[in-house]
Amino acid sequence: MRSPWSPLPRLLVASVAISQANVAAAAPTTGPGRAVVISDIVPLATPTADAWLQLNAWLGDSYSRAPALMLVLAALVALPPLAIAGLMLRRQRRSPDSTVLLSRPSQRGATAARSFTTRTELSAWPTEAWVELAGRRHVIGRTMLRIGREADNDICLSEKTVHRYHAVIRRTTDGDVVITDLSGADGNGVLINGARVGEGRLRPGDVIGIGEVKLKFDARPV
Repeated sequence: MRSPWSPLPRLLVASVAISQANVAAAAPTTGPGRAVVISDIVPLATPTADAWLQLNAWLGDSYSRAPALMLVLAALVALPPLAIAGLMLRRQRRSPDSTVLLSRPSQRGATAARSFTTRTELSAWPTEAWVELAGRRHVIGRTMLRIGREADNDICLSEKTVHRYHAVIRRTTDGDVVITDLSGADGNGVLINGARVGEGRLRPGDVIGIGEVKLKFDARPV
């Protein structure tokens, strides 16, 4: 029985001819850098076509003689590109502008924390209220005080655990000061004295957690 590998030397020669034809086709046909002309490429067309025909014939003949062996070889050829593609997908890095999420004990605990709302009382309007960060006071006026990582927030925090638009603090018509979480159900959330809230009223002395940043709230009657 003739070995299915007998045409292999001819296929190698044909591959060299294909490479030469591709180089010739890419080279300029005029000017100082001219490597070949169209007439130089024409004689290579036949070896190129013959090479493809020999390759197809060899594959068909080899598969008919040893189908299991050809399937194994096809798998061996396909595995390296697939492995490289999978490695590249695993190594995809997080965008440098993305928010780093804080780990939570469990989804059940997180759900319970989100439904919890702190309700405290402040003196009726008018009051003077502010949040303090690193010794600086940010006064809460009649407009919302926005907190987040983007530069257009009223309090801009650069920490990666802070979302681009993380929370807002606002006054209510009855004089209360309320903070609202904008990070979403799967975000890092807002904590008041360690308890996560979706929206909660603030009282003097409360410590607000925005990601890993702590702010202190205070207020007094005017």
